[in-house]
Amino acid sequence: DRWWPGPPVRVEAARRGAASSGTHGPIAVGSSSPLTIRIADTQATTATAAHELAHALAGVEHGHDALYRRAYLDVVEVITNLDPTDRRGDLHTRQLAEAFAAEGLDVASRRWPAPAREVGGAIAL
Repeated sequence: DRWWPGPPVRVEAARRGAASSGTHGPIAVGSSSPLTIRIADTQATTATAAHELAHALAGVEHGHDALYRRAYLDVVEVITNLDPTDRRGDLHTRQLAEAFAAEGLDVASRRWPAPAREVGGAIAL
């Protein structure tokens, strides 16, 4: 999508029988080398794509920390509720933010531009 401020990302199927998906690649901030997201057959969902893209955006070295959670919220905002006739707006983003808050999990400030409201597009796996 036009908004994506993260590194190049390559998405591929995980090895046959893999139980989980993951994001792999250079940890150096600012690296232009692509990250690889491997999606397990049993996890080929929009939710998994959002989770792994958040790792790519925040940097895999951030694990599931506050910066990762900021990235996760931004990715969810861009790839969900895309149907303009649906009128759910930012429902998924708000629900995720509320879940983080309910668990006492901080969300960091962005280190990248915020998604524009009109941005959004399909994720093809």
